[in-house]
Amino acid sequence: LSLTHTHTHTHYTHTYFHFFQFCSPQAIMQSQRFIAFVNVFTLLLVSSFSFPAQANPISNEHVIIDMVQNNPGDSAGWEQTKYFDPEILKAYGYNAQSTTGEMSGTQAVDFSSTGHDFFPQGSKQRRWLDTYRAGVDKFVQRTRSVAGVKSYFFVDLLVFPTFVIDHYRSQITDKNGSLVWNSVTRKLVEVMVKETFKLFPDVDGFIVRTGETYVYDTPYHQGNSPAKTNNTVALWVDFISALRDIVCTGQNKDLFLRSWDNWKSDTTIYTNITEQIQPHAKLYFSIKHSAGDFTRPAVWNPQLGVGKHAQVHIRLSACMFILFLFTAI
Repeated sequence: LSLTHTHTHTHYTHTYFHFFQFCSPQAIMQSQRFIAFVNVFTLLLVSSFSFPAQANPISNEHVIIDMVQNNPGDSAGWEQTKYFDPEILKAYGYNAQSTTGEMSGTQAVDFSSTGHDFFPQGSKQRRWLDTYRAGVDKFVQRTRSVAGVKSYFFVDLLVFPTFVIDHYRSQITDKNGSLVWNSVTRKLVEVMVKETFKLFPDVDGFIVRTGETYVYDTPYHQGNSPAKTNNTVALWVDFISALRDIVCTGQNKDLFLRSWDNWKSDTTIYTNITEQIQPHAKLYFSIKHSAGDFTRPAVWNPQLGVGKHAQVHIRLSACMFILFLFTAI
């Protein structure tokens, strides 16, 4: 899974690449070459490594996904790059493309299937939602117009419309107002997933982030990690199992669960969580190459290649400006 990731900030600019490659615990990547160009950066990445074979081979589809990230909350800072073009991506060998959080289909649904009118016709929030939906649909249709290129939504969880949160507040928030993971929020996530795929049936799945929730570009939404107040193995097993059942089994769509900033980069924790979750041909765990953030020196992430589930790995493969103390690989 390959991701081109770019931010532009008001006072400075930094551009960097993440390189995600499907990696089962079998010997999978033998001299993968990837060339990317964004702005003034030119990069040639050559990598080669393998993992020990397992008794139960991973059968998930191999994926190479591109994502160009606009600067969150900055309507004037959207990237101008050919890597938005699925034809270009296909020519470089990608087989999928993802949005980022400012343009996610899960934030384009109105939760009307709950029987409540949270976005009434003629309201400001309905006008915003209809416009937002149209933009998301353009992304999906543009990607789907190119044979062999899938489209994915980048989804922050837990994030709901503020009107939905207000209606269910006593059932889904703690005393500090933070969203909590329970049977009611699970049902709301299921409603959101079903409405998303009904509205955008051509999208192929979700890349789920829970370590951070960005709502800078969605004025009628708010949220936080499901583990904000209860970061336990039991919670993650229940949360991921629920998403697996709702997205992979219920909708037959791909699900990439990012481990970043959810739990420590620890083999024991990762194994304790994932061994309790049934594998699925459409479920992947997304693991950074580094045990922490992309800082120097970086320690190799011990979760890579561990366990019975398909993984994609994320690797910093270009540079950020000195403000962030990154250097080119």
